[in-house]
Order: sequence, then structure tokens, then C-alpha cells
Amino acid sequence: MAPAEVDAAPTVVVATQNLLHQGYHERYPPKPGAVDLVARGALAEEQLAPVFATASVVCLQEYRQGELPCLSNAGVRRAFGDAWRVVAAPVVDGGAATSALAYDSAALEPLGDAWCHHFTDTAGAQYGEECVLAQRFAVKGRDGTLLAASVHLPLPAPKRSQRVKEFERAHLLGQLLSAVAGSATCRVVVGGDFNMIPERASLRAAFAAHEAAWADLTCELPWSYMSLAGFPAKLDYIWATRPEVPGPAPSSWAAPADSSQLIGPQAAGRVPYDGYFSDHAALVATVPLLP
Repeated sequence: MAPAEVDAAPTVVVATQNLLHQGYHERYPPKPGAVDLVARGALAEEQLAPVFATASVVCLQEYRQGELPCLSNAGVRRAFGDAWRVVAAPVVDGGAATSALAYDSAALEPLGDAWCHHFTDTAGAQYGEECVLAQRFAVKGRDGTLLAASVHLPLPAPKRSQRVKEFERAHLLGQLLSAVAGSATCRVVVGGDFNMIPERASLRAAFAAHEAAWADLTCELPWSYMSLAGFPAKLDYIWATRPEVPGPAPSSWAAPADSSQLIGPQAAGRVPYDGYFSDHAALVATVPLLP
């Protein structure tokens, strides 16, 4: 007699993409032969299609409603399917763009309203548009809930010492973790542009010291950002918690093997204006909903 089939552990696929807002293009005009900015919206739609085809929720940074037609409230339904929705953080005075979450309403049902935190420096002054936007979801047809957050961390002031910059990074990461706290009974996933490389002590220390057990689901990806000069760096991440279970709380948990990937032309080392609409690649990770 054949053994009974056992359902696979429930998972949800999460992606993150920094969109490279239009203000960047205006400050750095394209070189001859580069992408025509008029066609940037169509290029973004084409290159984001495999991301939206794979993920159920996409964390977006440097987002502004209407800048990329395929990511407006109406455009996302036309481009990627009628079930897709977008919720965005408010743009603050003088800000160029903000954080947003696109989600597939056929797979995820919002629980309550989204909330936003705009980052402040150690003196209490608001940085600008950089923020974390979070939304709690019920996963339809699955036993589990998910809190997804899109984050864009500011860069510390460039003229400060490395010691002061690390202190500032730790201060920003503390705000991020506080913004998504209080959700120990569901999986918390934070995706976005952290503006810091994996070697930063403040990055690892903040997640290691937090009361929840966190894993970097994209730790196997060596880079996510490509400068105009063609220099790669890892600035984007998808971090996730392990929900509370009976027994001692673990200090960490291992991400499943081959759980993440880069999507888009940058996966082949393409730089902005070299046929790609952003200077960041899309990161995609499969997140288990249960321990």
C-alpha cells in the first residue's frame, strides 16, 4: 500500500526591488546609446513580469505612485493580473519617493491597515522619504500569517567617522526592528535596500541581539546592486523570523538551501542604462510559514 501523501510545508514567495526613482535619472543623464527614459516604464513592466509571476508579495523602494505606469494601483492589475494591489507609504514634504508593498490578493488577505515609520537620526531629525512600510496578511488556503515590510534605510552622513556611522546604522536598525515588533506568532519578513554591506558589524549585531530569531534568506546571493561604473555590492536583503514554538527559543534558524535568487538582467551583471531600468536587481526568496 502506497504511503499517504503529505502536504509540503506551507510557504510564501517574497521579493524586493529598489526601483531607482526618476530623480536619479534626472541627476545622472543617460549616456549615448543608453535606455530612453521615455521607454523606462515599458522596460520596467517587461523586467518585473517574472518577479510578479513568482512572488505573492513584492517589497518596493524608491516608489512613487504613477512614476512607473505598471506599478500604479490600476497599472499593476493590468500588467501583472487583476488580483494585484499596491499599498504605499505617504511621500513626505520634499521627498522623492517612498516604500510600497505590492501583493497578490488571491493569495494574501490584509489584516488591518498598513503602518509606516519614517527614520530619524540620532538627534531626532527625520531623514526624508526613507521609511519602513509594514502590513500583516492572512495567507489564503494556508495555515499561517505573514507580516511583510518594505524598508529603505538611509545612508549616514558621508563626512562622519566610521565609528559614528556604525552607531548611526545601529540606531536605524533598532528603529526598523521596533517597527515590526510584537508579531512573534507569525512569520515576519523584511525586504529592501539596507544601504549597507553584509560585513557591517551593526547589521549582524542588530538581528542577532533581537528577541526574535532572524535569518538572512538571501545570504547566498553575493551582490544585489550594480553601480554605473559596473562595481557590484550587496545592499539588498530579505530577512525573516522564526515564529514562536513551544520550548526554548532558538538564537537563529537556517534558511532553506536554494531558497533565494536574483531576477532580471542584472543577474548577468548588467549595469543601469545597459538595458535595465534600475541599479538594483530583484531578490526573491521562498519563506516557510511554519517552523
